This record gives sequence, C-alpha cells and structure tokens, in this order.
Amino acid sequence: MPLLLKSWLSRLGAKVEDSGYQQLRQLPVRIRKAYDDDAPFIYKSWVQSYQGQNKDIPKKAISKMHKGVIKRLLEHSTTIVACGNTPETEKDIYSWLTARRTPKFLVVHFSYTKAPFRKWGLLNALLKVFEYKQGEAVLASHKSYIIKELKPRHNIMYVPHLQMHNGIQDLEKIYEIENGNIEA
Repeated sequence: MPLLLKSWLSRLGAKVEDSGYQQLRQLPVRIRKAYDDDAPFIYKSWVQSYQGQNKDIPKKAISKMHKGVIKRLLEHSTTIVACGNTPETEKDIYSWLTARRTPKFLVVHFSYTKAPFRKWGLLNALLKVFEYKQGEAVLASHKSYIIKELKPRHNIMYVPHLQMHNGIQDLEKIYEIENGNIEA
C-alpha cells in the first residue's frame, strides 16, 4: 500500500494491513458547511485544479484574473466540505463542493477531492446536501474532469456564463425548464 494512502487512512482511524489493501466500506467523515478558515485551501485547490484541467488557458490569467470570479461565486453560493470526524482531523478537508440550489435547478460551480479520497463517494455525499436527485438538471459553471465523468449518468450542462455577475438570474430568464430537462 502506498505510504501516503496508508498514512491518510491511519489518520482516519482505519485499520490498515501491511500485507495489502484492506477494502474499507465507509470512510468516516463529517459533512459540514465550510468555515472561514477553510477558504485558503478551497481557493488554492480550485485555482490549481482548474489550471491543471484547462491547460489551454494561461496560468497567470487564471491565477490573477479568475480570483474575482471565484470570490464572487464563493460569496453567493454554499460550500460544503467532507472532513475528518474527530477533533484531530476535523480541519482536514478531503473534498469540497461549491454549489447553489435555485428553484429550477442545481448550479455546481466547482468541486475538488484530494487524490487518496477519490472514488469513495464523497462528491455524491456532498451533492445530497443540495437535495440532488439523479437525472435532474445540473448546470456547471466550470469545465472540469468531474463533468466529463458524471455527464453520462447525470443531466449536466456546461454553462460558463454562470460565472458572470447575475449569470444564474439571466439564465433562468432565458431558458425554460421542463421536467428537469434544459432546452437548448
């Protein structure tokens, strides 16, 4: 077992065998609203992940020009984190999601999960906070790997205009939503 993964799992209180991987059925986490102290990690992981996934955009353009966009989206949305569930690990964030529920649809701005915790269902757990139901309309303001991975099983549309000031309100005026499907 890779040492980093073994270390993370041990901190979570999981029993780790040296003779190979031990499949864990549940990851002990706490789901909560992000604290102000979480903001530096959320911002940094958002920028770095977005840069890594969009290599056709200059890094400086993202780090300098996108800062205001991220700040506004964080202020007008809700960020939920999956973190450790013990006093020793409660500040360790394993995954986070910034989204906003409107009366018509769910808007997902961005999500991030640390590599050792991917494929554990953390994003699905975070989506449940927003009362997401599989098949309902989900609008994504940022293009990321997660959209490509989830799109075949979910009704996700990439709408970069949601990053703009009043983007959600303007889009609601333009598009009619019927039965959870967004008409182009």
